[in-house]
Amino acid sequence: MRFKRAAGPGRFASGIISMDKESEHIREVFAHYGLALYLAQCIEKGICILLSGQYAPTSPEKMTRWRYEELLDGHIQLSFGQVMT
Repeated sequence: MRFKRAAGPGRFASGIISMDKESEHIREVFAHYGLALYLAQCIEKGICILLSGQYAPTSPEKMTRWRYEELLDGHIQLSFGQVMT
C-alpha cells in the first residue's frame, strides 16, 4: 500500500495520512468479502437452529435442553451443503 500525506480539508481525523485510490479499492473489496462471509455464516447458523427445533418431539413431552443441544451440535458439524440436503 502506498500512503501519501493528506493536506488541507481532505485530512482524516488522525490528520496524517490517506490512502491512494488503489489501496482504497482493495480495502473496499476485502470489507465486502468479509461482510458477505459473515452474513453467509449467520444464515447457516440460523438454518441449523431452525432444523434443530423442527425435529422436536411431537408428543406432549417437551424437548429437553440436552436433546436440543445434541441436535444442534449434529447440525453444526455438517457442511452447509449437507445441512441443505
